Amino acid sequence: MAFLNSHNILLDDVVDVLLGLQTSDCFDGPEPDRDERYRDRWTVAEFAPFTDYGRLYLKLSIVNTHTLGKVLSLKLYREKECP
Repeated sequence: MAFLNSHNILLDDVVDVLLGLQTSDCFDGPEPDRDERYRDRWTVAEFAPFTDYGRLYLKLSIVNTHTLGKVLSLKLYREKECP
């Protein structure tokens, strides 16, 4: 929430970005988690869609032990702007 507030991004807009993700937005993964403790249970993928806020980077960790999957975490960040 701190990231959203500091960049004036609305939570509803993040939901729209998530629901609008395309396979072409994925730049890493999906692959098993690199942490050995979780690699059998979590799948991780990173996306970089263009949005009204610029390019947002999203890292999704998905628990794959559930029948339909479950998003475990979502990390949102932007590239640092060059001066």
